[in-house]
Amino acid sequence: MFRQALGVREKLVEKKPESLPLRGQLAHSWNNLGTLFRSLRRPEEAERAFEKVLEVLDPDALKQLASSSPEPAKYQHLRAHAWNNLGMMRNEAARFTDAEQAFRQALAIKEKLADTFPSVPQYRHELAGTLNNLGTVLTSLNRNDEGRFAYQKAIQLYERLVADSPGGTPYVVTLAGTYSNMGRLVGDQGQLEDSLPWLTKSVEILEGALSRDQRVAKVRESLCIASWTRAMTLAGLSRHAEALKDWDRAIELDDGRYRQELRLKRASNLLNLNDHVRATADATAIAESPAVTAEELYNAACVYSLSAQLASDDGPRSDSYAGEAVLLLRQAMAKGYKDLAHMNTDSDLEVLRSREDFQQVIKDLDLGSSGAKDQGQE
Repeated sequence: MFRQALGVREKLVEKKPESLPLRGQLAHSWNNLGTLFRSLRRPEEAERAFEKVLEVLDPDALKQLASSSPEPAKYQHLRAHAWNNLGMMRNEAARFTDAEQAFRQALAIKEKLADTFPSVPQYRHELAGTLNNLGTVLTSLNRNDEGRFAYQKAIQLYERLVADSPGGTPYVVTLAGTYSNMGRLVGDQGQLEDSLPWLTKSVEILEGALSRDQRVAKVRESLCIASWTRAMTLAGLSRHAEALKDWDRAIELDDGRYRQELRLKRASNLLNLNDHVRATADATAIAESPAVTAEELYNAACVYSLSAQLASDDGPRSDSYAGEAVLLLRQAMAKGYKDLAHMNTDSDLEVLRSREDFQQVIKDLDLGSSGAKDQGQE
C-alpha cells in the first residue's frame, strides 16, 4: 500500500514539481516505507527510503520553489526525521561515524525548530531524542566526555518536559532511557557505584508511571530493561542480594521476549547467593521452553553443574544435580551443540569430569566431530 501511494504521489510531483504540499506528501510516503523496512529488518532498503526523503525535500530546491520565502516548518521537520532515522540505521549497522553525521544534521534542524517554536513541546521532545541518540553514538566512538554532554543536554530538556506535563508518559519513558544511558556510560568507565544513582532514577520514575497506569506496555518494557540494567550493575559490585530484587522485577515485567536470558542471569545471581534450589528451578524453566536453543540447554547444564558443586555436602542432591546436568548436555548435543574444545575446558563443568556418563558425552561429541570432519574430507 505504501508503494501504491508512492507511485501515485510521484506522478503528481512530476506533473506539478513546484508544489511544496505534493513534495511533502511524497516525502511522507518514503518515510513510512523506510519505517516499515526497518521493522522488517531490511536495513539497506530502509536507509535508501530515508535518503529519498532528503532528495525530495532538498533544502536548496525547496527555497527556490518557495520563491525565496522561508520554507514551512513541516518540511524542516520531515527532513529532521529523515536524518534521525538515517542515524538510527547507521548506528544499528555499527557505522558510528556516519551515524554521528546524520544525527548532527538532524540536531541542527531540530535546534532551530525548538528555538523558533518554544511553545511546541514536540520539538523539544524530539530534540532531546536526537541528543540522546548522538550521546549513544559518541560513547560507541569512545568519545565519552562528548557523549556525557549530549546526555546531559537531553536530560535537561526531558526533565523540563516532565515538569511541565507530569502525566506525559512518553516524556517519562524517554527521560528514564536517558538516565539509563548516562548510568551505563558512567559504569562503563569503571565507576559502577557512581552509575547507580542514574540507574535508580530511571527505575523510580518508571515505577511511578506504572503505578499510575498498569496498562502502558512501553512503560512495562522500559522498566524491565531499567531493572535489568541496575541488576547487572549491582551484580558487578557483588551486591547480589540487592541485584536479585531487580532480576525478580525484570522477569515479572517481561512479556516473554527476554525470558530465557533473564532466567539465566537470575540463576547466575542465585548461584552467587548459594541458592542452588532456585537456580536449578530457573535452569529447568529454561530447558523446558519449547523454543530452547542448544546454547541455552548448555547454559542450563552449567547451572546444574555449579549447583552440584554448591550442594557437595548433600550427596544425593549433588548427584541428582550432576545427573541432570549431563542429561541437559545430551539435549544440547541433540539440538546441534558441537563445541568440544569449550566443553573440555569449561570450569563450570569441573564437578562432572570424574563421572562416567559425562566422559561418555565427551566421547560421543568427539566421535560426532570426527565423523563430520571425515565426511567433509570425502
